[in-house]
This record gives sequence, structure tokens and C-alpha cells, in this order.
Amino acid sequence: KKIGGEKMMKIEQLNDDYAIEIANHWKYPDPYSFYNMTADPEAFIRLIMSYIKNNYQVSTIFLSVIDFNIRAQKVYEKIGFKKTRELLQETNGSTYCFIEMKFEL
Repeated sequence: KKIGGEKMMKIEQLNDDYAIEIANHWKYPDPYSFYNMTADPEAFIRLIMSYIKNNYQVSTIFLSVIDFNIRAQKVYEKIGFKKTRELLQETNGSTYCFIEMKFEL
């Protein structure tokens, strides 16, 4: 859409349909294919954890994931993260329940 000769872009909140479209249909050619969402999510998380272990002096990694994102929780648990607590967090103008998880290096 153009207004006064300028091209305009509409930015919308990411909804489930758009997220599924991105995850299942947006594919990148090599060498960027590691960004493809259908790739092994565990491998990506392990790569991040390896980087942290090799570059920082930490013994524990903590993360938070929204409570309804069961898929992510299962990926983290499969890698070895353990649920530590639930917490309410203000995000995007509302309050949501998040699951805190930790991994001992």
C-alpha cells in the first residue's frame, strides 16, 4: 500500500496461524538452513548451551518459558532442564504464568 508515494507496511502481532506458517513453510537455503524451524530444536539448544559452557564461567543455566508452550518445555526437559517453579510475569500489557527451568552444567 502506498500513501503519498511512500510504501507502507502493516505490522501485526504474531498469532498461531502466522507462527505455524513460519515454522512449517519458511525455508532458508544453505548456509542459513540452520534457521529453519523444522530442524532439530534440541541440536540448536545444545549448541547454545555448549557456547555458554565454553565462553562463560557458569554452573547453572536458567530459562523461563510460558506455561502453555508445552512443546518447548518437552524439548528443554529432554535435554535435561528441570522445572524449578512457576512465576507470574508482566509481559505485553498483561500478566502470564511462566515456568522457570534450570540445567546444571
